[in-house]
Amino acid sequence: MTSQIISPNTKTELIAALNASHEAVRQLCQGFAPQAFFAHPAGVWSAAENVVHLVESLSAVTRGLKMPRLVLASMFGKAEASDAAKPASRDYATIQHLYVEALRQGAQASGRYVPQNVNVSSDFAAAQQRILANWASAGEKLSAAVAAWDEADLDVYRLPHPILGNLTLREMLLWTTVHNWHHHGDVERLV
Repeated sequence: MTSQIISPNTKTELIAALNASHEAVRQLCQGFAPQAFFAHPAGVWSAAENVVHLVESLSAVTRGLKMPRLVLASMFGKAEASDAAKPASRDYATIQHLYVEALRQGAQASGRYVPQNVNVSSDFAAAQQRILANWASAGEKLSAAVAAWDEADLDVYRLPHPILGNLTLREMLLWTTVHNWHHHGDVERLV
């Protein structure tokens, strides 16, 4: 996993961290020759598959952020701080540690998060640009969805994570940043 020394706390910092990780993935992937973008080394995902996976992950978080608050609360409960001095959300380092530890213990993507049919038979350049356009769109939609939330509500409402369980919205956004950097590292290793 790429080591990033960041600790976003506020909604503005979260959006900036998400955008920075998003842009880093975009720049790295645009640097691939089209056929290399789809090259599939044994046992690892191609750069294209990593981006398709990230698009699905971002889209799922965005869908969750667009759900009505009442639905979120009834489906996943509300987080409550143990006292006013301790927020309900854990910090970036804690979320990163929990995710890395889960991966070390064998957790992996499943279901719709496993990219399917990403290989291209003819126009590699057009397919690469389409995937990167989807990535750009997913990032813009996520940023807009985050911006629509009040700061305090990020620590109250929760979304389910397939590996880490229910996370507050703030924790889910921290995880999304961690996840983007994780896959950035995976793609870097393909270079």
